[in-house]
Amino acid sequence: MKTNIKKNHTLIGAALLISTTLLTSTQIFAEENSLTSSTNQQLTKSNIIYQYDEVFGFDIENYLHENAPHLLPYAESIAHFSGESTINPKVFLALMEHQTNLLSTKDADESALAMPFGVMSQKHGFNEQLRDISDRISQAYYQGHSFEETGKNQKFTSDSDARRAVQMIFSYGIETTELQPGSDEQIQSFSDVFFKMFPEAKNAPKQLKASLTSMMVPSTRLLQLPFPRGQRWRNGGSHTSNGSGTYPQSSLDFNNGGRWGDNLTNIWVTASASGRVRVYSSCSMEVFHSGGWSTRYYHLSGIRVRNGSYVSKNTRLANYASRKSQALCNGGHSTGPHLHWSLKLNGQYYHLNNVSISGYKVRTGRQSYDTNCNYFWLQKNGRKYCARTRIYNSGSTNSYLNVPQATTNAITHE
Repeated sequence: MKTNIKKNHTLIGAALLISTTLLTSTQIFAEENSLTSSTNQQLTKSNIIYQYDEVFGFDIENYLHENAPHLLPYAESIAHFSGESTINPKVFLALMEHQTNLLSTKDADESALAMPFGVMSQKHGFNEQLRDISDRISQAYYQGHSFEETGKNQKFTSDSDARRAVQMIFSYGIETTELQPGSDEQIQSFSDVFFKMFPEAKNAPKQLKASLTSMMVPSTRLLQLPFPRGQRWRNGGSHTSNGSGTYPQSSLDFNNGGRWGDNLTNIWVTASASGRVRVYSSCSMEVFHSGGWSTRYYHLSGIRVRNGSYVSKNTRLANYASRKSQALCNGGHSTGPHLHWSLKLNGQYYHLNNVSISGYKVRTGRQSYDTNCNYFWLQKNGRKYCARTRIYNSGSTNSYLNVPQATTNAITHE
């Protein structure tokens, strides 16, 4: 551990000796200021979690075009992993600059681009390190909460929780896989870089104490299943966004058949509710609804809606991908063509227990992909639907619409 920290400090020290060259209209750093000066500003939850204002207010591609054009080929990757992890892309950009000075090194060679976070990650490759860092920050942010113990769908979080999540990665050593909090000096050093790169972030609202407001599930009329009304698709067990662990089980998988290589252009993914679109990559997008709710759609191809556009419930968004390379356009895992659907609240993944989708109330399992019908099921009109059974999309304008008899008979147990 000490060896790793020493290496980190060596990289940071080298970065401090390099005169920054990112002087553009956005003025990331003031020329007269050194990275050694401290702002004494602390990171907030609003700085770290990727919420509506940042999703639509911060243009990653434009920012890189003005300040780090050599990183433009990675704009989609940064957007993709921000949407996937719920972590603000500004955090990733500031960590790169803090660790390797990559943004200000405009003549960065291939070896530098393959290690954007330096020794902070043991992976090799831009996307590989970015996925590693985004997963670890996200996991650290959501850890420490168990639905089975608390019975609450959402972990109440504050500024200190968000800072701790970022701080954890500073102590991830070469010799260990354990996460331990990093030093106060390291997190303040990173905060200084963050606020010099993004001075507008100083005005982000603070949340010093965890919210005590009782969190409610969305209205039973808000969400419908993410495929066309009148169709029956198979459902998979509830799981976390990355498929590991037990909390938050924010995601469900759906499919209507097909194998890798098949023509699936007649199978449509549709919007679960009306809202504003954010396309993160060629295989991932999100629709932002009323009340802070949003739904994310992954493993897509042929996205037919644009960034910033508004869609209504049941609007065709895309197909799910027929090629594995497209379904995993920025890496990952998938066993076959399907839609990965997730629910968020104010930028955070939301545990699905008791959430109603087209009138089906979700009962989350013991862990991700729990297919035992004694623990995971969907329920509608008093009937239980186990994982891997077909469910009928009646829409959500009336949660009491009856399910056709053919569907109610398709109930199986392990």
